[in-house]
Amino acid sequence: FRFVIFRQTFKKSIEIMAGLLHRESQFSQDSAISLKKYIKEIQECDVKDAANDDIASLDNEIEILEIQLAKIKVEKSSLRQKKTKLATELYEAQIVRDSMINRNNCLEYEINQVVENIQSVQSELACTESTLTKNKQINIMNDAFYIWFSGPFATINSLRLGNLPYKPIDFTEINAALGQAALAVHIVSSRAGIEFKSFVILPMGSFPKILKADDRRTSYPLFIDSSSSFYLSSQSMFPKRYFNLALTGFMTCIFEVGEYISNHDPTLSLPYRIVIADSKISDVSFTYGVDEEVWTRALKFMLSNIKWIIAWYAKHCTHAGAFSVAGNQN
Repeated sequence: FRFVIFRQTFKKSIEIMAGLLHRESQFSQDSAISLKKYIKEIQECDVKDAANDDIASLDNEIEILEIQLAKIKVEKSSLRQKKTKLATELYEAQIVRDSMINRNNCLEYEINQVVENIQSVQSELACTESTLTKNKQINIMNDAFYIWFSGPFATINSLRLGNLPYKPIDFTEINAALGQAALAVHIVSSRAGIEFKSFVILPMGSFPKILKADDRRTSYPLFIDSSSSFYLSSQSMFPKRYFNLALTGFMTCIFEVGEYISNHDPTLSLPYRIVIADSKISDVSFTYGVDEEVWTRALKFMLSNIKWIIAWYAKHCTHAGAFSVAGNQN
């Protein structure tokens, strides 16, 4: 910049000097030559001074630039180290990220498996609950002891109970029906916790017996033995009498079950009233050997009472096997 100003100033001085030389012709040629030489020397000195100043300035600038360059190199080295460190951290972060992605994928897979298992269990649970609800509606006792009727006869598990002159029933079928009836009352009384006071039922298939509660060595056959005349025991001599005693004892057990139910729920009672002293059920005699048609109708009433007892049992029996009666809570 100084050099440019010097050149401009020097050029302007030359022009002024040339004008003076041109105007004043009185100067001699030697003077002009001396003046030119002098001017040239001045020019050379000024150029040298300007060049030296520029060189010094450039040296300073170069020194400053070298210092800045050294700083830049240091910063570059530091940045390179940071870059290397960041690259290492980035690589490690990518490894961690990949590991987390893999772990996340594994967890999602496990979660999906758990969700599927839960859905499967819930589906099985719903199916089981549905089956349980259906099973709760099943009356097992009603299925085990199906009581209905066939014409004038009451039936239990399709076994007819009773006998008519115009339609005789084999004794084996009657005995089997009595055995089923005795078993049904025995199961209900045992599960309900009913203790009989006068007689005890001893179910033995088609040959059930009724025992006296206070003397269980005394028993009565709740079956008809058509071949009793061939036996020499005291009971074989009076088969109808002992059978009627067994029938009376069985009716007494049914009556006591009905009392037990009524005591726990006064709104409930057997549909057909039993009067043990008169050997009647709903004013119909249940004594065997007098009138078979009346006896058959009395047994029909008896099975109806047993059917009602079974229905009551099924309603108040829990499905876990325990027995609960609403009256016990009062």
